[in-house]
Amino acid sequence: MKQDPDLFALEWFNDDGKVLVPANCQLIDRYSYIEFAWKPARREAPRLGGRKNWPRALELNSIYTTRLYFPDGSRYQTPDVYAIFPDPDNRWMTNFLRADRTGEAPASPSKLFERVRMISVYCILRALQRLKQIR
Repeated sequence: MKQDPDLFALEWFNDDGKVLVPANCQLIDRYSYIEFAWKPARREAPRLGGRKNWPRALELNSIYTTRLYFPDGSRYQTPDVYAIFPDPDNRWMTNFLRADRTGEAPASPSKLFERVRMISVYCILRALQRLKQIR
């Protein structure tokens, strides 16, 4: 039986309703980067219908801003999406989603951590919505 790919999000949700946000040290870690940012983003991409739609979708993060915390307990202040993703064509997203020749890892991991973090948070929130953990 195939495991629900949204279950990854439960690792980022705690009992008091807080949603944990990946810290830079977690985004540097190859496994975390792939499992909690890159793979979820590749699963979400078809639902969004194109790279230009990502910035608008990422506005979801600001709706939950009062519930977003770093693992150390500090609040995550959701930045302005269009300041972090200024290109209206969002060409960067195509490179971010590109796979290496195995198809199991990114072709070139991004070091633009705030972008990766915003994408990861969005994917976590959408998965938690589908799992009915948040509304």
